[in-house]
Amino acid sequence: MTALVNVCPQAAIQITRAAPLFDRLASAVVEHRASLATQRDAGGSLGTGSERDLLRERLDWFFPKFRDLYFNLLRQHVGSDLPEVLAALSGETIQRYLRALESMRPALLHCLEQLGQEMVSALESS
Repeated sequence: MTALVNVCPQAAIQITRAAPLFDRLASAVVEHRASLATQRDAGGSLGTGSERDLLRERLDWFFPKFRDLYFNLLRQHVGSDLPEVLAALSGETIQRYLRALESMRPALLHCLEQLGQEMVSALESS
């Protein structure tokens, strides 16, 4: 039998490798804010990297809220088996898969974009 893991928001984030979801959200907010600033001002108030870094640091204060939100949704959808599910996910084989999934994401998105273009071309030529 697999040992059960500590069922808490921080453990769930670590085991499921969900932190990049927050990183992408925060980056999108920074880019959106920079885009709005550029539209408002000719110079754009978020033009420098250090200004963007400061904004990103401010957004990191929302990570605990994200962590709790994620954990509550996970608990709601997995149910009472959450300790067993997290224990299974913490195994090295699953963790290797999750690392591979994250590292292959850019290449996969690129390939899917190309495949989508091929599919559109095939439909247009028929």
